[in-house]
Amino acid sequence: MPCRVIASPSRFHRSGMFTLTSTPVTFIGLLILFAWSLVWSVRDAIKAPTVVTRISTWVHVVMAVTMILMVPKSWWKPIVPAIGGPITPVIIFAICTAWMVFMAAWRSSWSSWGHAAMFAAMVWHLAAMRKMSSLMTAPRDSGMGQMNHTHSGMHGPGMQTAMNAAMHDYAVVGVPLIVALLAMAVAGLWRAISGRAENPGKAPTCHVVATEPLAIRLSGLADFAMAFGMAWMSTGLLSPVIPFTAHLHP
Repeated sequence: MPCRVIASPSRFHRSGMFTLTSTPVTFIGLLILFAWSLVWSVRDAIKAPTVVTRISTWVHVVMAVTMILMVPKSWWKPIVPAIGGPITPVIIFAICTAWMVFMAAWRSSWSSWGHAAMFAAMVWHLAAMRKMSSLMTAPRDSGMGQMNHTHSGMHGPGMQTAMNAAMHDYAVVGVPLIVALLAMAVAGLWRAISGRAENPGKAPTCHVVATEPLAIRLSGLADFAMAFGMAWMSTGLLSPVIPFTAHLHP
């Protein structure tokens, strides 16, 4: 009896592209987080005092827009082929990451390196999604989509094991990046609660530093929204090394 080979979606589809019906909490939560990050990034881009800071803030705007587009499955899937395939966003954000690393090296500060790590996490996420997509389409494209139960051994748990093995290195690289994102999220949330300005002695050039009490809190919320949202969206990619992360999208 023929059997269609399907890589178990229970783990890996949850690294990005969600639907309101299957993952409503994640779908709505991520859209709210990234929407606020976009609003504040646009505000920063408008208020940026120098050309260098303006470039950096518009890079943040591009990041926020991309994250919003990646949430709904119905939005991201048609966009990828339209922009030249999954390698295109990887290249774009690799360039953005290089810029942010340069900004951090130029005006070294905790938050500057935090933003650089955030963009590095974006490159990792997109590269992992590209690899995952190729793994899930390979059996179908190679004619392995229809195989006999007795011969394949690649359906159900077998395919899941193969996927875990193939994605293991990506998961290992992702662990420190997720830790960095969570650290940035905690720092942003602390600023939002305490109202304490970041880097009082050295202003970074990767974003506009808020100085007014309300702006400090809202800026902290924006950092929290982007960093926590990225970490939350990416948890499924860690499942080969941290299995419980596959179940963090109710």
